[in-house]
Amino acid sequence: LGWSLVFIFGFYLEKLYFWNKFMKKVIILTIITIISFIILNIAYNITGLDTNITLNKTPPNPYYLVFGISITLILLTIFYQLPNFMNKCKTFFNFFSDNSLWIFLWSYLTIVFVSIGFSSIEINIYLKITLEFISNLILLTGIIILQNNLKRIRLISKSKSINQNE
Repeated sequence: LGWSLVFIFGFYLEKLYFWNKFMKKVIILTIITIISFIILNIAYNITGLDTNITLNKTPPNPYYLVFGISITLILLTIFYQLPNFMNKCKTFFNFFSDNSLWIFLWSYLTIVFVSIGFSSIEINIYLKITLEFISNLILLTGIIILQNNLKRIRLISKSKSINQNE
């Protein structure tokens, strides 16, 4: 019974997708499910029932289903509202996927730098992580600048060789 509600909701959402004014209906559904989740959360807390998501997962009860549906609709609303942001993220992910090996290998340098550089000083673990993060950002910026300069040098050398051949 619990999972059949998920299938029914998925079927309804898929039907809604092909209608006009899809986002308006999704936003309305999102508001309804968030209000339902708040009401269920209050009811569970008043009656003393556990609101832990993992405990309510199997078998799925109304609390878990409304939570999952509201989170799904919130994410759906966010991703449909931010297409320009997603295009910017695409270049970010492309850069990291193209350079993931070098970023991974060079990050060890910053970890060693922070560990050795601050070994004589007692520092908080959060400060250490922050220093490693900042060091990785500086290193990543250096890698980007180096790559751009190498591309520029390659383009200049190609144009010189083409001009010499003519």
